[in-house]
Amino acid sequence: MKKYFIHNDSSPLGPFTIDELKDMEITKYTPVWCEGLGGWTPAARVKELESLWSDGQPFVYYAAPPPAFDKTAYDTSLKDGAALPPRPVRRRAALGTPLFWSGLALLVLAVIGALAFRYHSRTVDQTYAAALEQRKWEDSINRTTDTQRVQLSENPAVDNTGFDMNPDRNENAKNYARMNIERYVRCAKSFDAKRFGGIKDVKLVFYNNSDFTIDRAEFIVAYVKANGDVFERQNVTVANVPPHSKREATAPDEKRGTDVQCKLAKITSGELGLSKNVAVIF
Repeated sequence: MKKYFIHNDSSPLGPFTIDELKDMEITKYTPVWCEGLGGWTPAARVKELESLWSDGQPFVYYAAPPPAFDKTAYDTSLKDGAALPPRPVRRRAALGTPLFWSGLALLVLAVIGALAFRYHSRTVDQTYAAALEQRKWEDSINRTTDTQRVQLSENPAVDNTGFDMNPDRNENAKNYARMNIERYVRCAKSFDAKRFGGIKDVKLVFYNNSDFTIDRAEFIVAYVKANGDVFERQNVTVANVPPHSKREATAPDEKRGTDVQCKLAKITSGELGLSKNVAVIF
């Protein structure tokens, strides 16, 4: 005798005979399966089960996919010798649907936006502010110099024969510059930092505000990661900086890093007889 499985939307039950199905009050739309059927089928479509209904109402079939298959519950309900019903097949959305292409377009735009954000640069440029400070400093020095000229005109240090009446004056100026050289220099930097790492176009500017030539200024450039750790250092040098002038130098680009820290480490001047380690951070 042929036996049938039915599905209760969570697991298959059975197998049952037709007489057992009569007592279970199944409907025309209850999914059933038996050997010989290709898949889960509405009960009203199985000719042997027509005797279960006598209302004469037409059966309207809605092409819905069968419910998910619970193998554990199904194996438990099997009886000896019963055949296994088919595994339900899940339907997949077609690749050509408008929803698919809309989702793909949004994904592409998101990727493009992420790449644009990735390569967006943050520019740091301190050179303009340093130049303004340099101008203020020079104006102050010029005012002091003008005052000294007036004093010298009233009390000349050189007589009418050209003899310097105060030969220690120039040496005193050198001594003061040697002891206070950090007050006579100014440094600035500029660079571009990519949002997720990468430093380029690093430029250092060294300002010599003294009355004496500085032969060499040595810098240490540190490339800093986002977490604050330094992963690379480079030594940079500027040479032959005349009085009241500036010199520029460049540092290598780096593929990593989000910030640049600089330190003026040493100043050398033959005119001053100076070779001094300093620590000017900028």
